[in-house]
Amino acid sequence: MASNTKQYRVNRLKRHELVKYFKEHVTKHEPYRSYLFKVHTELKVFKKILTADGPAIASMIIPVGAEIHATCDKWGRMDGRKMRASKAKVVRIFKTRTHTDATSGYSGWTNNFRYKTKRIVQPAHPFYRSYGHCESGIHFFLQVNDALDWNV
Repeated sequence: MASNTKQYRVNRLKRHELVKYFKEHVTKHEPYRSYLFKVHTELKVFKKILTADGPAIASMIIPVGAEIHATCDKWGRMDGRKMRASKAKVVRIFKTRTHTDATSGYSGWTNNFRYKTKRIVQPAHPFYRSYGHCESGIHFFLQVNDALDWNV
């Protein structure tokens, strides 16, 4: 663990605690798709992005009405880690090397996809509603530690 990010880490929640937190904010969107949910209460999430000064963490809100694809294991149980949404509002971008805020950043996967504070981001392609966690959507984590550990 890099020392410059150590102070931002928090105790990791256990899988059942993450699932409980998640389900307090969403409802099943379609009964026959165990991995697809709709947000009924804003959900705070995190994503690792890049800035000109290096990596950053985007703190985002998944708004009411957004769809979420939750990653599930082979038995259909949600693992509570990496997910993707149909849209998200960027609340804050924090640069992990310089310990300062930024007003914008970009995706580590597609460098022309921008994240700007106070703006809603939506995937460049239509939100992919079928199973597949590495498909179109705004990818995120429920815990900041998972976002910090993600390689972009």
